[in-house]
Amino acid sequence: MLSNNPGDVTEPSRNGRRRFVVAAVVAVLAVAMAIRFALPRSVDYSAVHAFNLGDELQEDGHENRALTEMKKAVALKPGYFAAREALADLYDNAGDPADAMKTLEVGEQVAPADRKRYEVLLAQTCLLNRQYALAEQHYRIARQLDPTDRQTWMAWALVFEREGRWRAAHSAWERFLKVFPNDASGLRGLNRAERHGKPSPGKEK
Repeated sequence: MLSNNPGDVTEPSRNGRRRFVVAAVVAVLAVAMAIRFALPRSVDYSAVHAFNLGDELQEDGHENRALTEMKKAVALKPGYFAAREALADLYDNAGDPADAMKTLEVGEQVAPADRKRYEVLLAQTCLLNRQYALAEQHYRIARQLDPTDRQTWMAWALVFEREGRWRAAHSAWERFLKVFPNDASGLRGLNRAERHGKPSPGKEK
């Protein structure tokens, strides 16, 4: 209630201060929310920008500079699958399979939802370096994570062919055809394995 004394301005002054405090709190909250939502977008933008720049540099043959940008993209956004895939590829091209594997293994840890895709990439990296036993293990894990993925099943069977383990390949193609009956690629794979060697009776490698 206002004072009857015309010279008393205490109540309006208090109301003014309250309005000022409320406005200041609202402004602080607005800034905080803006920072909260803008920062992830800013990080994402920077990561995508680094990835795109790295991709362009790789296409132009500047692999060292591309490597630097892909490292930046992964550092900004550790779960960035495409950047990790590209970074592993660059490491492979540079003759550094250990860092390629480490890049993918860390990606699998920080983004477990992408585990199957990382297992496939790990298997492919092992194949490039003729680590056939490890490749087979990673494909097996990927196959178990997604039993309906035809491409992974095929890649797993083809590892044995790459090794020249035709009996194991024959067994793998038989298992493939149980999941994908009458598949043309599976039938061709089985025929290849039969031409190169018969499986041991009652024994699967």
